[in-house]
Parts: sequence; C-alpha cells; structure tokens
Amino acid sequence: MKPGVTGTAIAAIISVVIGVASAVYAMVSMHKLGKNKQKNTKQGNSIYDVNVQGNKVKLMERIPENFGFFKRYPDYLADRHVFYRNNTLFCDMILCQGIGYYDYKSDHSDIYIGETPVSELKGCSAYVIEPGVKITAENSPEDKSWYCWYSSTEVTRSGHTLKSGQGEIDTSSKDGVNLEFSGKTFSGFSYQSFSHGYGGCSGGGTDVHRIRKTFDLKWADGTIFELSGVTNTRRISTEIVSARSDEGITVIIVKKDALIQDFSYLRARQTEVQTSVDEEPGKETQTEVIVRNGDYVRVSLSAITSVTYDTIPSGSSGGKSVTEEESNDASALCEIQEITADGDNVTLKFDSSDLTVPAFPDTVEPSQPYTRITDTANRLAGSAFQPMPADYPYDDNGFYEIVSFRDGTYTVKRLNDSYSEIAEWLGFFSSGINQENTVFTLISGQASDGGYVGPYRACPYGAVSNIFELDFSLPSGLGKLNDDGDFEKLTITIQIEYRRAGSDDEYTVIEKSWTNSTNDQLAETIRLELDAADNYEFRVLRTSKEDGSTRALEEIKWTGLKSVISTIDRYDNMTVLICRFKGNETLSELSENQLATYWTRKLPALGYSDNQPLLPTRDIAPVVQYIVRKSKYRNILDVDTLMEFD
Repeated sequence: MKPGVTGTAIAAIISVVIGVASAVYAMVSMHKLGKNKQKNTKQGNSIYDVNVQGNKVKLMERIPENFGFFKRYPDYLADRHVFYRNNTLFCDMILCQGIGYYDYKSDHSDIYIGETPVSELKGCSAYVIEPGVKITAENSPEDKSWYCWYSSTEVTRSGHTLKSGQGEIDTSSKDGVNLEFSGKTFSGFSYQSFSHGYGGCSGGGTDVHRIRKTFDLKWADGTIFELSGVTNTRRISTEIVSARSDEGITVIIVKKDALIQDFSYLRARQTEVQTSVDEEPGKETQTEVIVRNGDYVRVSLSAITSVTYDTIPSGSSGGKSVTEEESNDASALCEIQEITADGDNVTLKFDSSDLTVPAFPDTVEPSQPYTRITDTANRLAGSAFQPMPADYPYDDNGFYEIVSFRDGTYTVKRLNDSYSEIAEWLGFFSSGINQENTVFTLISGQASDGGYVGPYRACPYGAVSNIFELDFSLPSGLGKLNDDGDFEKLTITIQIEYRRAGSDDEYTVIEKSWTNSTNDQLAETIRLELDAADNYEFRVLRTSKEDGSTRALEEIKWTGLKSVISTIDRYDNMTVLICRFKGNETLSELSENQLATYWTRKLPALGYSDNQPLLPTRDIAPVVQYIVRKSKYRNILDVDTLMEFD
C-alpha cells in the first residue's frame, strides 16, 4: 500500500463508486417511471409480423458501461431493417450491447425474446461482433446485412393502397365515354351495362340495365395535367334550316350550336378592289383581289326522301305502318365567302365548286307489299364543323390546372410550358365534339382516389444515399376466382419513379409487374442501387386496370420506403449483436416481448499491469480497478490491498 492510502480510504472510494452508480440507476428509473405513466395503450400487430420493438433507439446518447452478470436490453444502432424475400418477411436488427467485451454462449441460448431463448426459435439467428472485428458475410447473416437503414415515416407498414389508371387516362380505352368541351370547362359520361337474370314459368330470362356514370379523373383541385389527342374541331351546327345552290354559289342556313360563344374565328373571305391603268390607252382596270382567305368549315348535307305505307295483313296479325327513306349525300371542306348571323340562325355562303346541294331522290320504292302509301316527304339533314384555323392562338392540346370539379363538370385554367396561367385564354376551341381519343396525363398534384402515391423522401433531410428499398404487399393474394372455384391468373403493373428531392428533374421510371393465381398473401422488396448518391424522392403509380369484380383479388399496397444511411462495418469500442428473424407464427406470438441478453462483462484481471487478461467477472474489485484506471486517479490504489475486497 502506498503512503497515505489507508483501507478506510479504499473503502470510501468503493462506497463513492457504488453510491454514484446507485444514484444514476435511481434517476434513470424515476425518469422511466415518469414516461411510463404517460404511455398510450400499445396496439396489437397482425399475425406473422416481425415486430420486436421492445429495444430502443437512443441516438446521440452515451454508450453504456455494463458490469457483472445482468439482463440487458441492447439498444438499436439503426432502424430495424424489414424486408420481404420469397413472400416471407424478415427483420434484421443491429444492436449495441455496450462498451467492451462480454462472456456469452456460442449457441446463443443466453439471448432471449420474452422468456424463450433465440436458440429455440425456428428461423432466428444471432451473430456477436466483438470490438474492432470487421463485419463480413461470414460472421453476419449475409453480405451487407450490417448496413444501417432509415425507414421513411411517410410509407409505413399500414401501407398506401395503389389504385389504377389515374396517372394517365385515355378516354379511348374507356367503354363509350362521351367527353365534351365548352368554354373553360369539360365534362363526360359513359354507360355501364349489367345483366340481371330472373326466373319464371317459361324458364325466365335476362334484363339488361344501363347505369350512367359521370367521367371522373379523381384528381383534386389544383392538379396540373397535360391534355393530348384533342381533335381541335368545333361543332357549328347539326341542324340544317335550308340549303340551295344557284349561279355558282351555295347558301346554307343553319341553327348555331348553343356552345358557340365566339365568332371571331369564324370569318368570311376578305377582298379588296385594286385599280390599275394601262399606260398607252390610259384605260383604268379594276380587279377584286383576295386579301385573306375565309375560314374553312366541313359541311355534310343529306337530301332525304321518305315514304310511309301500310303493309298487307299477314295471318292473324294486321298490317302495320312502315316508313322507309333514301338519301343523296354530299360532304366537303368549304371556304366561307360570306357569313351573316340572325338570332340563332347563321347563313353561310360557299363556292359551288366546293359544295353543291344534292337533289332529293325521285322516289322511294317500298320494300314490302303494301295496301296504300300514306305519306311522302322531303327533308334536309346535315352538320357543319370547323377545324381550328391556322392563326388560332392556342392549341387545345397542352397544360391545364383544375380549378374545380362540381356536379360532374371540370373548370380549368390554361397554363404555358412553365405551368404559369395564360390569362388571355378564351377557352377550348373544340366545343361540342365527342372527344374519343383524348389522353389526360397527370403532371403534379394530389389524387383524390388513385393516381400517383407520393412523392416521398427516402432519406432524412441532409442525408444522401444510393441504395434504396421499396416494399409492396398484396394482402389478399392475386388472382380471380372462376365458376369452378379455381383461381385464374391476374396481372398487376406499377411504375416506380424517382428524382432528386425538391428538384424539377424528369422522373426516372421503372416498371414492375406481378402475375399470379393464388389467395395466399404475396409481398416483395425491390432494391435499387443507383450510380450517384443523393437525397431522392419516390412516387408510385399503378398502371394496370383494376378488374373491379368481387371475385378478383387485386389489392396492392406500398408498405415501405428505406435508404441506407451508413455502411460502417467495424465498431472499435463496443460489442455489437446482429440478429435476423424470419416472420413465422411462433415469433408473431412473441412480438410484444423485448430482446434481452444474459451476459457477463469481461474486465482485466486484478494486477499492476495494463495488459491483464480479460475475464468474465461479477466481483466488485475488478470494476473499481477498471473505473479508477480509466480516470485521472489511475495510481491511487494499491492492487494488493484491493485484492482483499475481491
């Protein structure tokens, strides 16, 4: 013993160490108690969910110093890494046992979930990485299993259900859609038919019902979209009042369409008289010169003659009245030479070389035997449609923003290529036309049902990564039940799109599809390894059409978005525990319990040298030696005297 250091002093030092440890323990316990009083009831988890959540993430906190033999709940070094492989859920956990080395069993029977050792649970494995040891595929579950992952809080296990067909809507792919534009609005509808069988004495039958459905993009107000495939043609009239051709001029009078609000681009030919003088006789000559051609209108005319007659009675049934008709037709693209408006009527004059009014058929011969002809009549039918003039300022194909959707009608505003409003836009030119091949493409905005899910950031703010994972689940399986009780194949296709978060970059698109015929739950994790590390955002779109039948199993959810935020493969001063759990029924029953270790801390044996062997110990003397030698008072103790307390 060194001079001035008595046994009483040693005992005092030991009591101080124990007192400090007790005080820290008491404060931590009281802190936890205060938190526990404020806890909400924990919700239950679904079967087969690997949900070992008892251990805690303690970011930026001190790494614990543990002594003796005790029950320890290791802390997370990073988020749990949950992923799917072959439709099975796996969970990798990277845990910190604490500073230093520990004594543990090689079969891991001293690692518990609840009251059950990991060694007794099927599909569970554990790997202990001692301080300074490089983590490799040989001493861990597999290559890269030690990577630290960040899980987005915006894409969670509850999932975002992906609805179909809302990112790009092609009206030609929808059965019987009637889509019309008017002013700064558009609307549409379609009919859905279904059959209903009924019984009866004569064997029953089938009724066919039709339900009118409003065309709904299912995009919210403020959504920006691109319109393409519009015909750029407007309806002038579908009602011919009169028509005649005389002296090289064809004149038709039509009842203008109610949707026509602007006649500024329905213009007649402009001419002017130019005078020239012949120099020798001095005679003036006046010539009418075309200054601007008239706008063009496609006119279709039908001169229809009809005959109505009574048929000869047949058998027990009497005769019936029948009307039959024949027509002479003409159609042409005509230049307007003159145009006048009078109330609802519009008079158009064309050159007869463009269009001549057809004559009515002379007679219509009845196709069935008849007793008498009761009526004959002549009538004109036809239409007038105007293609968009070359100098019209705005093609109807372009970018728009939804202002509102009320009572089945969308009101929009026109945008330029920079998505800024064009204030002088007068409205759609293509009014009154059934737009059969129009395509609506979502540019940005929030879908009210379906459409793009996202974009969501895969990394925390300020972090970057080039390795990402997206999880998808088909909770009910994939397939369609037929009349025989068997499942037929169905296919689901999605688009995964990503770009630098917050940028205006074009999205990079990846397509993925699933095909199956089962009611077993399906799931898959898609890993992306990009060339450049950055903070990326992801969005997902379901592109395949939903079957819609109650027999179809076709629900798909986006259930996870993760990024690698650290690839550290060595921890110099701590013992690390890597565990892999396979989702199964046994582990699901234990999912509410915590993972704990029953290990003994290894400390240097008592002695004067700093190179004493590490031994597992529960004694207080090695602890005191360790604490003092780590402090600035490392030479205060005499080891021989300290051994008396061992």
